[in-house]
Amino acid sequence: MASSASSSAGHQSLRARHDSISPGLEGPSTGPEDVSLEVLVEHLLHARRSLSSIAHVARAHELVTHSRQLHEEVVVLSAQTAFLRSSIHDQIDLLHRARKALLRTYDWSKADFDQVIKQLDASGERLQKSMDMLRQTPVDPVFRPAGEEQKTLVDFIDEVAVENAMNAVKSHIMELQAIRTSFDGDLLRFETDLRSLKKGLAPASPEDSTADHPPIPDLLASLTSQAQYMAEDLAMLTQHFDMCVTAVRSTEGGAAMARRKAADMTHSQTGAGDLVSISGVMRPHDGSSSQAELDPTTPEDRAEAIAVVVQDAGQVDEVVSAVQEGLAQLEKDFASLSSQTERVRTAYNQAIASFAALEEVGERLRGYVAAEGEFLERWNAEKEAVLVRLEEMDALQLFYDKYLSAYDSLLFEMERRKAVEDKIQGILRKARDNVQKLVEADHRERDAFRLDIGDYVPTDLWSHWNRPLPTWQIVAVSDEEEAQDRVDAPGLDPDIAGSSVRR
Repeated sequence: MASSASSSAGHQSLRARHDSISPGLEGPSTGPEDVSLEVLVEHLLHARRSLSSIAHVARAHELVTHSRQLHEEVVVLSAQTAFLRSSIHDQIDLLHRARKALLRTYDWSKADFDQVIKQLDASGERLQKSMDMLRQTPVDPVFRPAGEEQKTLVDFIDEVAVENAMNAVKSHIMELQAIRTSFDGDLLRFETDLRSLKKGLAPASPEDSTADHPPIPDLLASLTSQAQYMAEDLAMLTQHFDMCVTAVRSTEGGAAMARRKAADMTHSQTGAGDLVSISGVMRPHDGSSSQAELDPTTPEDRAEAIAVVVQDAGQVDEVVSAVQEGLAQLEKDFASLSSQTERVRTAYNQAIASFAALEEVGERLRGYVAAEGEFLERWNAEKEAVLVRLEEMDALQLFYDKYLSAYDSLLFEMERRKAVEDKIQGILRKARDNVQKLVEADHRERDAFRLDIGDYVPTDLWSHWNRPLPTWQIVAVSDEEEAQDRVDAPGLDPDIAGSSVRR
């Protein structure tokens, strides 16, 4: 990162300066007598002001600590979310299997319904065809009273039975459709539940939405390294301040001037946050060993300390800027990490909500399965009723077909009987002719006999045999009105009889 690079360059520069302070190294070319006490005091006060960067470092530490907490939360929530999502997906798969089983039942009912409709259509078509044949078959006038208008065979059956059967079938069909519609509604609600569950699990995983942001572990590593660079920069600034204190204290009158300058600056500042205090490091010598250790022991050490202070003073602002830029980058990275953490929390809450919804769907699943059982029970009952009606329609159709066939047989029987009567009449005519011939021959014989013996034999002697020849008649033994109807009745209509023969 740019801020990381600049910060690293800043603290490396100061570190290089301080690392150069060691015995045996060649000192700087500028002598201590060339640096005024006022310049050293200004460097001291500027170094003291630069230590206000400690607030930035403290903020960085706070951000890193919070980021670690967020990372731990993300790890836990991600694991819980992944477990919940995996479990929910497994349960959704089971729900899909259950729905497929229900769909198979629904599809079966659709195929079964289509089959029933085909049977109904075929049965209805056969029945209608039989009815049409009855309507198209006229009754031969020979069977009806004279003067009656032409009738057909359908006039002698009860068509209401056919209408009732058809209406009953339509009622059962409507009930089957209503049963299917109800079951279809259950399937639709089941599908809606599954869609809602899938919608609740729309993001594949809580970290899928990090395309515009670095991964959280990378952000945490960046935050940690940036905070470390800032802490190192602060340490360098602190070392520079300590070196300034050493340089000022080792110069005669330096401590007094530093306290005076700091007091003047304090009185001129209005913001409490900008106050500069160096009283703690510029107290008069009290002889303590710790304070003595800070002062140079030789003129060479003092000269080298002053040279380092002068050389590093020009880089203090750069290091302070690097600390500020580092904090800005930290704030940016922390905002990104917080945003991703919020997404993880959202995904976790969605998983929890989906799990709760899954429990509700699981409760409703019992109703869907029960609806399937109720559907099958009602379906089979209504189908059985439809099949009974189908049998009734087939029975009607068979009856009407036999009715038509019986009528044709009746016509054939009438023709047969008429033929028998005609044959009898023919035989009777021949018998009458033969009898007439015998009667006429007998009359001739009688006349000849009378001529031969009539004059000689008295009539009283053979009066019993002299009676006329008896008269013979052959008549049908039946009611006179019936006999007259038989004589007056016309023959069968040739067209009607021909239609019967063709059928």
